[in-house]
Amino acid sequence: MTIQSKQSILICLCSILLFINCGTKVQISMVTSTSAASGQAFDALNGKVWKAEDGAEFVKLHIYADEVIPLSKVEAISCDKDFKDSVFVFINFDEVFRSSEAKKSSAVVTYDPPVSARSITFNFQKNSNICLKAINLYDASGKKYNVQTPEIIEAKVTASETGAPQASYDVMNLFDSRYEYAYATDKGAKEVTIDLAFQDEVDIESVKIWNGYQRSDVHCVDNGRVTKFQLTGDNGYKEIISLTDELGSQTVVLPKPFSGKNLQFKVIDYIKGRNAKGIVISEMRFFNGKRWLLPNSFPTTRAIAESNTKQFKSAGLLSILNRSIEGGDEISSNNVVEMNVPQEGSTPEASDESNSGEDTEEDIPTRSNSNWILRFRTDGSMFLEGATGRYIESDAGEVFENQRFYALGNYEVKEVSEKGMVVRIFGFLRNTKTSEEIIYGEGDCNGCGRDCNKLGSGADPNSIEKIFQEYLEVTKKDGKFYIKNQKKTKNLDFDSLELSLY
Repeated sequence: MTIQSKQSILICLCSILLFINCGTKVQISMVTSTSAASGQAFDALNGKVWKAEDGAEFVKLHIYADEVIPLSKVEAISCDKDFKDSVFVFINFDEVFRSSEAKKSSAVVTYDPPVSARSITFNFQKNSNICLKAINLYDASGKKYNVQTPEIIEAKVTASETGAPQASYDVMNLFDSRYEYAYATDKGAKEVTIDLAFQDEVDIESVKIWNGYQRSDVHCVDNGRVTKFQLTGDNGYKEIISLTDELGSQTVVLPKPFSGKNLQFKVIDYIKGRNAKGIVISEMRFFNGKRWLLPNSFPTTRAIAESNTKQFKSAGLLSILNRSIEGGDEISSNNVVEMNVPQEGSTPEASDESNSGEDTEEDIPTRSNSNWILRFRTDGSMFLEGATGRYIESDAGEVFENQRFYALGNYEVKEVSEKGMVVRIFGFLRNTKTSEEIIYGEGDCNGCGRDCNKLGSGADPNSIEKIFQEYLEVTKKDGKFYIKNQKKTKNLDFDSLELSLY
């Protein structure tokens, strides 16, 4: 055998081994987390160390594949210590749920048969000081995927108009992989411009855009969506691209590739929202012919976190950031009423043995239980979930009605003092009424986008989904946290809550 023949065989064998070891390529353009200290969560998929903020609990890390992928196993590998609690893993928000074993250095979940995944969410629960050295995904045959993520590049991005509050609608939100945050205007739409000044010259052949406000179907319909952009840039570049009015991402090939450092997107046509005057764009990526490019949004994310941390510290409420506070209605110490848990076929009564005879209308409790969870995160997101029960009059007589309130969104600090703060919370609210027992405490999915926020209630009067806002006064006394509902709207069924760190 000649030397050339041996070399050809060796090259062939190496190519086969390389193919086997590399695994199937999968493109992932969106990865985000509810807390980050070391960098963007893409790092964990690229074999780099990634850390959440010190002390942060209930950290969620969301992965969105560009296309649906078969998945037989996922694993998150800790840097240097075991996960003390189980890690929850959700596929497509809640279509498939598994949890890993506690007290292991790797959180591993398997699927037999494999599942079809468009999104993967890790919920690290009470585990804190999260440090990951890798996240691995495995295909249907058990081989590790060769994950392709965007190249992070530096760029200064500005917009001619930005909605308020700026932290929630800043133009850099186009690159943060979060549906809760998007770029938005609140006054105008046509002629709005987005200017990108790249640090280094780039080539762009196509653009991937998540059009409209993709936090939920409701948000998308209520806000304007772009249908045409005019692109202008270096060296006399000028082209027009059209967008479709649909949820999910869409890739638009530029009529002519762009090369340069400066590129402007100008809105020249749009669809008006049902309520809002402005337009919203959720995410944007650029393709150079070989790899997707993503302007670095991490400095903006950290600036938001630092600002929120400063405000909570000034209000004496730093201990609740990135934590969970839970409890129920605040009850006056002079008027404590203990209620029996309602059982099927029974009527709960106040624990007062002196009460005899039939209950009067005033004796019948209007509320027998109230349980709430509230989480404020440094990134500006919030989660609020409540389960309440009360008696109501119906055609069938007096019945016991359960309600569940399930709110995902953002918060804006409006006032700060040494006594506490006033916070505006806003986003998506689902309110469900039922006579059946409610499972409570499983709804926190910030970052999962419309998968968990679908306009699915239709004509069902017992299931309401809508955009909402409310103002809360948050104070601390004797180790307890008190949440007073200013009730500028009537969205949430409580007056004042007494909550404790969980």
